[in-house]
Amino acid sequence: LLSKLNLQAGKKAMKSSALESAASYTKIAIDLLQVSHDSWRDIPDLCVELYSTAAQIEYCLGHIERVEVYLGELFQQHLPIEDKIEAYKLEIHSMHFIGNKHHKAIDLALSVLSQLGVRLPNAPLKPVILKEIFRTR
Repeated sequence: LLSKLNLQAGKKAMKSSALESAASYTKIAIDLLQVSHDSWRDIPDLCVELYSTAAQIEYCLGHIERVEVYLGELFQQHLPIEDKIEAYKLEIHSMHFIGNKHHKAIDLALSVLSQLGVRLPNAPLKPVILKEIFRTR
């Protein structure tokens, strides 16, 4: 697949800090995939990897609006939560570090953890806090 080759070229360019070239390669790969309307159904692993990589590159370039477009497309797909973990991590980072949306980042992280079966209380109880303090000593 030509899209896969462009993805590989984009990853190599990203590793060598040629971010503009990397963004170009991944955009070409995405454009090629969009010709086929069934890409997400037929080759979901490639689509997830491609959109996640494109979003990471755009994040490094500081193009948050493009990050949101790529992640938005990925999040719209009916995929298992495990396939979206890297994308969620990137979204949380972009909210926290660039978007200055700390509370939204925390809420999203808690939501993702909940979807993964990790339950955290909104506010820990005092005995739990004391127990953890003593445990760390």
